[in-house]
Amino acid sequence: MYSPNALTNSQAFSESNLARLGHHNDCFLATADDNGTYDDVVAEYPYLAQETKFVPMGGETCDLNSPRTDCATAIFEMNKFHWSFLNLDYYPEVIDGFEANNCFTEIQKNLGYRFQLKTAQLPTSVTLGTTLSFTLTIKNHGYAAPFNERNAYIVLKNLTTNQVYKMMMTSDPRLWLGPNDITITENLTLPSGLVTGNYKMYLQLPDSSPTLASRSEYAIRFANENLWESNTGYNSLDHTLNVTDTTLGLYNSAKLNMSLYPVPAKNELTVELNDLNEYEISLYNSLGQLIKVPNTIISNNKVVLNTSSLVDGLYFVDLSKGAIKDTRKIIVKH
Repeated sequence: MYSPNALTNSQAFSESNLARLGHHNDCFLATADDNGTYDDVVAEYPYLAQETKFVPMGGETCDLNSPRTDCATAIFEMNKFHWSFLNLDYYPEVIDGFEANNCFTEIQKNLGYRFQLKTAQLPTSVTLGTTLSFTLTIKNHGYAAPFNERNAYIVLKNLTTNQVYKMMMTSDPRLWLGPNDITITENLTLPSGLVTGNYKMYLQLPDSSPTLASRSEYAIRFANENLWESNTGYNSLDHTLNVTDTTLGLYNSAKLNMSLYPVPAKNELTVELNDLNEYEISLYNSLGQLIKVPNTIISNNKVVLNTSSLVDGLYFVDLSKGAIKDTRKIIVKH
C-alpha cells in the first residue's frame, strides 16, 4: 500500500493506491518524534513534505508539550506538511493554547487551501471565432492545495440575456500550492454559440461530481471580499468583456495593400507595403498591450519583425499614418 519513496509529480493524481494514500498524525507536536510517529525525522520530514503536496494530511494533538505545542511550531509544521484538517476536540489544552496565543483563527483559515485573486489581466474585447487570452495571478495562503480532482472555468454571462457560457481552463487547481504567487496564462477558444454583446467575467471552481457541480456551496470561494456570488458559486473577476463580430482594433478604415508573411510566424514576420517607411508599425497582444520587438528595415517597402521571443498566440500588427490606420491579425507559433 505504501512506498519508501515519496510521490513524484508524475505519479500524483494517477488514482493508483500510492496516489490515494493520505497521512494522519494522531499525536502532533506531543514530543520530538510526535510520540513515536517518526523514527527518523531527518529522512521522514522531507518524505512527508513532498508526499503531502498531493494527498491529504492532518490529525490531532495528544498532549501539551510547550514550546513544541506553541503556535510557532504548529504553524510551521502544518505549513511544511500541507495540513488540511485538525481535530479541534483533542487535545483541549493544546487547542486552548492556540486560542490564548492568538493563532487559532490563522490556523482555522489556512487549513487546506485559501485562494486569493491578486491580479487579472483581461482583454476589453474579443472577436467571435478567436481566442480569449488572459493572465491570472493567484496566491494560496493555505497550507495545502485541493487534493480531489476539480476543474477551473472562465464564465461569461451576457449582461442583456443572462445567458452563461463556460470555458474550461487547462490549469489544474490541485497544483495551486503556495507560498509563491501562481501565474496562470491561458488562451481559450471562445464557445461556438457565443453571440456579440457585453459579458460579465467570472472564475468558477465547482465540485467535480455531476450531482454537486451546480451546487454553489461545494464550489471554491476565493478569500477576496466582494467577489463571491453565493447563488451561483462564481468568483467575480470584476470585469466586462465586449464580444464583437469584427476584428479587434480595426477603425473602419480602408484596407492597405500590404503583405504579411509567414503566417503563422515563427522567428520572423515580414511586412511589405509601398512606402512602408512612412508608416508607424506597432504590435499588440490579444490583451491590447503594446509589445516591443526588434525590427530590421530591409528597404522603404519592407520591414522584418523579430518574433522569436514572443509566446505562441494571437497578435495584431497595426500600421498608421495620420488618419490612415489598418490592423491585421497574425498568429505566432514556434
